[in-house]
Amino acid sequence: MKEVEKMSRWGIVSACIMALALACGDASEPDTETDQAASKVKEESREAMEAVGEYASAQRTALQNRAQRALDEMEKSIEKARSEVAEVPEQARAQVESAIEQARQARSELDQEIEKLKKEGAAGWETSSQRISAALSEVEEARREIASALQGAAATEPTAEEGESS
Repeated sequence: MKEVEKMSRWGIVSACIMALALACGDASEPDTETDQAASKVKEESREAMEAVGEYASAQRTALQNRAQRALDEMEKSIEKARSEVAEVPEQARAQVESAIEQARQARSELDQEIEKLKKEGAAGWETSSQRISAALSEVEEARREIASALQGAAATEPTAEEGESS
């Protein structure tokens, strides 16, 4: 997150430098030392802005990929829980079903945030990245809840020996 803030600051600084350079006038025919310096500043500012844009684009793509992987893993966890819920003892089934529902909600929220990021692009990067990070945390928590609920259910299943002694 600090990297994003640094890049945002760098973008602001670069924009200010570019504006200053543009205020120096048209550098299509640099004929003085000042014009040449202004032309150089404009070119360096343009290059810096391109680098910032490329970096931000790479960061958005990486975050989208990470979020998509989390969605895929969540889907697998939900499917596994659905397939095992019928085998869970009645007293533990509600906990597993609750964990599945929490996972569905977390998955849906993350999916919505990914779509917002795609639509907002660079303009909404900072806000989107924060929302996606929060949604990723919820997805991970939901996956842990499913695993915990299934483990708890497995621990409450009567063993063959317990079934015979009853």
